[in-house]
Amino acid sequence: VSADHPVTLATEIELDPWQREALANWATNAHRGVIEAIAGAREKKLVHWAIGQALDEGMKVLVLVPNADRAEQWTAELREALPINRIGKRNGGKDPQLAACDVVVATAQAAAKDEIFTRPLNAMLVAVDAHAYGTADLARALDTGFAWRLGISACYERDDDGIATYLDPYFGDVCFRLWYDRAL
Repeated sequence: VSADHPVTLATEIELDPWQREALANWATNAHRGVIEAIAGAREKKLVHWAIGQALDEGMKVLVLVPNADRAEQWTAELREALPINRIGKRNGGKDPQLAACDVVVATAQAAAKDEIFTRPLNAMLVAVDAHAYGTADLARALDTGFAWRLGISACYERDDDGIATYLDPYFGDVCFRLWYDRAL
């Protein structure tokens, strides 16, 4: 991770040492992987920073969230963190205007139905609560055209084979884990 601040970010975002280490591991892994961090560890700052880097590289970003309430929350927070970018939200029906946005927040169900960005993709996918997309239906939202892939999860576990079947082939391995001992 560069010491430089992504141009597209609001200036007040500062990363903690663990966040810098996690982003460096993710970057070393060709910008693919899952970052597992306990809830409340300020993982959103890390995601905002990664999105800022992608935008600085001229990429578009799709943020997958598990439900409509989280889509509202993430859209509002991204508009604050990335004040100079066009940020859209998709909960349901197809919206051709979203292709003009720099960042789109979408539920996995909506993203699984239709492409949001046209090909060829120069884009990043962020999967919030990455473990949730380990089903055949929701894994359809994990388009292989995304060059950068970041999964975020407080507990990257499932009771089935969804991680091995869908998530590991898409994201690769967990590239960083933050447990309670270090978070404290």
